[in-house]
Amino acid sequence: MRADWDNMTDAEKRLALRQVIKRIDVYPDKVVVDLFGIKKEIAPKLDSGATLVF
Repeated sequence: MRADWDNMTDAEKRLALRQVIKRIDVYPDKVVVDLFGIKKEIAPKLDSGATLVF
């Protein structure tokens, strides 16, 4: 799969991600990604002042 991804054009990668990701919600303290209707909350690993690092 990795080899396939590496050989894809940017347009093909964009299309593939749009088929998988339904929605991304960004909040001040987290990001919520909706994949096929399954929501995954991602908390930051590092808070470096004004920037959250995921």
